[in-house]
Amino acid sequence: MPTENLISIVIPVFNDSDDLKELFSKLSLRNNSYSIEIIVVDSSHEIEAEDIIKNFIKNNEEINYKYISHDPCYAGKSMNLGIKSAEGEYIAFLDTKTNPVGEWPYNYVELLKSRKIDVVFGSTKYEAQTKFQKILKASSYGQIFHETVPGSVIKRGKLQKINSFKENIRASYDLVWRNEAKEKLHWFKPEFQSIEYSSLPKNLLETIKKYFIYSLHTANSDVQLGVKQTYLSLLLILSLFLVPRWNYLLTDWDTHPLYVADITKIFLFSILLLLGITILINRFTPKRGGDKILLNSLKFITFLLVSLAVYRWNAVIASWMESAVLYVPHVTKIYLGSLILASIAYRGFLLPIKREESYGFLFPYRWIKIGLLGLLLDLIKLPGYTLGAFISLFRESINIRSKSR
Repeated sequence: MPTENLISIVIPVFNDSDDLKELFSKLSLRNNSYSIEIIVVDSSHEIEAEDIIKNFIKNNEEINYKYISHDPCYAGKSMNLGIKSAEGEYIAFLDTKTNPVGEWPYNYVELLKSRKIDVVFGSTKYEAQTKFQKILKASSYGQIFHETVPGSVIKRGKLQKINSFKENIRASYDLVWRNEAKEKLHWFKPEFQSIEYSSLPKNLLETIKKYFIYSLHTANSDVQLGVKQTYLSLLLILSLFLVPRWNYLLTDWDTHPLYVADITKIFLFSILLLLGITILINRFTPKRGGDKILLNSLKFITFLLVSLAVYRWNAVIASWMESAVLYVPHVTKIYLGSLILASIAYRGFLLPIKREESYGFLFPYRWIKIGLLGLLLDLIKLPGYTLGAFISLFRESINIRSKSR
């Protein structure tokens, strides 16, 4: 039986003992109504984490604590191990790079009681100290509060209604758990900050490395959670190379029974229609891990088709006649330039404003840096996501064949 008015805080640790020290310094431990149990699941190569906990406990003898040492694993498995060891009526989650703010988790437990709900999600704000971090924050997170698993508090008895954290994926394990909790439990995300994240990359090289690796693991997560969508996406991408050339592959193509007039136009219209339907479905239905595979593929195919149409515009529409009404000089350069400028404006101005960055911070010139960084990060994620999806799909196919034997 869970202990009443005991809050069990699960903290996975992986080679970040210094961050653990800072977390402990920010954690509020004094409350007359609730007791705290700290459960650290350490899967790192370092040996410092246990010593840090022991030193912390010496100064806080009233705190119950458990230290679980485990072989290197992803955070999802560490979370599950911590939950199994928890004895509290309430289970709270933290990460070594997230620091609690104010009276967390006590105010969250009060929300659970007053609103008669099952889980309160973390409300995280990303902090920046250096000039680069401020640019990165504006291009990615902004000033708004983000819904996160770190900072979440759930009633112990409600955990049995949802699946445990995914243990074999590095990225998106938290998103999958959160989405399932939203479907099956009564939930709430407060409008005040409960968690602070202050470990943004300190330079461009570190940022590029982090985003590329994360995109690989995100693709791996999506493939494992949406294999059918991945196969459909690959089929659509392969059709991009086949369908426009279909008539040219036929012998005597203009008289062949399989000849399809205006096949490229039909294909483009079909892709645009499918893209529109997919966007509507994603907007009005709960999001799951893997849902964005098909949507991203359709966006990619649409971009390639539109780019091809622009590139071939003067040849097909105007027959290279400069006197033709529809002939557009330098159409490809204009298209690429407009695309880059629009991307920079969106990533450097519209998106940061939506995320509540101030006009004073963005202007007069900083929005350009923010837009260029955002565009660069998008370009970095594309090859990582594509490569990760192919590798993961290949691995998943091998696993499926192995299980069927």
